[in-house]
Amino acid sequence: MTAEAVRQATGFPLDIADDVPYSREPIPAELRLIREVIDPEGAREPEVPSWWTPR
Repeated sequence: MTAEAVRQATGFPLDIADDVPYSREPIPAELRLIREVIDPEGAREPEVPSWWTPR
């Protein structure tokens, strides 16, 4: 995810340093682990919707 993508997804002004590294998107196995093992109750749903998948 790029800093610009984070800025666009935020509902308020966001200051981002010029040298923020790129964070890779999770692979399908990591998403499955998060959704089925770590957070099967969906507590993360308000911030990271389950419909979201990597490009």
